[in-house]
Amino acid sequence: MVPILVIAVLLLGLVGTVKLTNIANKSDLNTNSLPINPAKSSDINNPEILFNDAEVFDNFTLPGITTYYYATDLELIVNNYWLIWMYQIDFPLTQYSLNIYSNYTYLPAYLIQGCSGVHQLEWLVCRPPTTQTIYIELYSMLMTGNYCIEAECSTQKVVSSLLSYNVTLNPIDRVAIYHVLLDSGLPYSITLDVPSGCDFDIEVFWMTPNLDYGPDKRDHHVSNSSTLGQDESVSFTAEETEHYAIVMSQKAGSGIAVLRIEQSDVGDGGIPGFEILPILMLISIVIWLQSYKRKRPNFL
Repeated sequence: MVPILVIAVLLLGLVGTVKLTNIANKSDLNTNSLPINPAKSSDINNPEILFNDAEVFDNFTLPGITTYYYATDLELIVNNYWLIWMYQIDFPLTQYSLNIYSNYTYLPAYLIQGCSGVHQLEWLVCRPPTTQTIYIELYSMLMTGNYCIEAECSTQKVVSSLLSYNVTLNPIDRVAIYHVLLDSGLPYSITLDVPSGCDFDIEVFWMTPNLDYGPDKRDHHVSNSSTLGQDESVSFTAEETEHYAIVMSQKAGSGIAVLRIEQSDVGDGGIPGFEILPILMLISIVIWLQSYKRKRPNFL
């Protein structure tokens, strides 16, 4: 009986050792992994982790040029997009630069996209070709102030005249991103029903999956009325069979918008399907009349 217990204990210990070894090896596979830092970090080797779709409030605490480093908490799924947005809370607004990288060294060779200015709200989108952690660099110029920053991985939606999606936009969730598979050559209508008292915008585009620098938004469509409560809508014929990103942003107000993604009867510059048949009939009648005139005998 004792030898059996000894063997069982040894086997359990061996299994535990193998399991721990596998976990260690698994973490070693991600060469871009860095320790999680629970607080804002100016240490390039220890960035603060941005958890998916979770807003973080920070501040530029030092006057002068100050750089802070962030990293996403999960690796992107293929066909998804990463949205990184930053919002300045205090006035006067601080001049800043927001850059995203594909590598934890934050070297220019790994720069995916970047922007700079004195905007209150700024966002960037990238689409890595493989599972990839994204690294964010934010630095202020000469001022102090509070801001919030968020990283969000897009979720997939479908084209349907029977479905709609609620999108909450407010001072906590200022920007949201979805993606949807569209077919080349087909017309689509993407509409955001905006609640009263709100000013929301919508942008639709697709990006080549890559980590090269450049804002390569393709087949790009924007609806950005400044009228409160005005619905936003884009209608177009898809240029490619691709996963298109849908970015919705808040300018004013708070509320739940309704997003609809439908295949339509018209694209940019097209003719609605219900009007095509009468036009074809009219053309046929004109052709028949011309032919009849030529064939009619002349008795004079």
